[in-house]
Amino acid sequence: MKEIFAKIIMYQIGVVLKLFKTSFDEIKFVAMVTDDGEYYKINFGYNKNIVSFRRIEKLIKKIRKLISVIPIPDFADEFNFDEIEIPDFEEFISPSSSSFNNLATSTLALKAGLTIRRQGDGFKKGSLGALIKLKELNDFFILSNYHVLASKSVELGHPILDSKSDKKIGELYWFKKDNRHDIAIAKVTCSTLCDKVSDTINYDFGELGRLTKFEEPVAMTGGISDFSEGITFSNYAHVNVKSKWFINQLLLKNLSSQPGDSGTILVKSSSSKGLPKDVVGLVFAKDGSDSNLTVANKIDKLLSKKIIPSKSKQHSMPEIQFDFFY
Repeated sequence: MKEIFAKIIMYQIGVVLKLFKTSFDEIKFVAMVTDDGEYYKINFGYNKNIVSFRRIEKLIKKIRKLISVIPIPDFADEFNFDEIEIPDFEEFISPSSSSFNNLATSTLALKAGLTIRRQGDGFKKGSLGALIKLKELNDFFILSNYHVLASKSVELGHPILDSKSDKKIGELYWFKKDNRHDIAIAKVTCSTLCDKVSDTINYDFGELGRLTKFEEPVAMTGGISDFSEGITFSNYAHVNVKSKWFINQLLLKNLSSQPGDSGTILVKSSSSKGLPKDVVGLVFAKDGSDSNLTVANKIDKLLSKKIIPSKSKQHSMPEIQFDFFY
């Protein structure tokens, strides 16, 4: 089918998945895919060792019935059943050591790929995705996932720590957690600990961008997996992560993502070394099988606009607008 029709169908399916939530838990993802960039199809991922093909057929028929109230082209033959071994998509939450190895020096170099966590949850850790600055502000901010920097019980201003040294490096400043985003930022506060933060930037990330092609080369540098490259599987996918549907996500394959890589930024891979790489997503989950699929939020629209930070009883933050990445 044409791209516009595929997007219409994906939008409608996304509405159904959000409304009916766990009713379609046996489906692990719904993705818009193409082989040639002209003809698109809807791909359903499921665990063939747990769910039968007939059961998936019934669920798809149910989805078709629910979205049939809106006139759409006939797409009876457009579905592709992907029998991939997908036990589950998991957030990148990783256990950390009960004892921390304190740094020998007093200076900590903040950079992309550093392993970080929020105070009070030492058994969970993720990655510092990037250092960013905000327009008209001189402060540096840490970009990562909501589930790395925040939780339901955490207020704005909550301490953020370097996982290895167990030292405070920032405070929770803003977050957004919904069916599209698992994202948060923390203001860097370690002026004496990492006073040369601007000299430790290890990448030139360029600008916010988006993935427009399938099988487009991408790359990430996670706190656990370090640098790895992969390709786009779908730039429009609905993904089931622990019985919660994340709508309109990026689905990547062949990235060497591991627990502890939560919060890593996804960039367009460039064959020309030294050139800026556009930031296209924020990695937050992967499947637990050999199919090696990784999920990332799209962040271009969110971070290119003014956003109203979350409020708490103790803090009421001003509007902020992202400027550029480091």
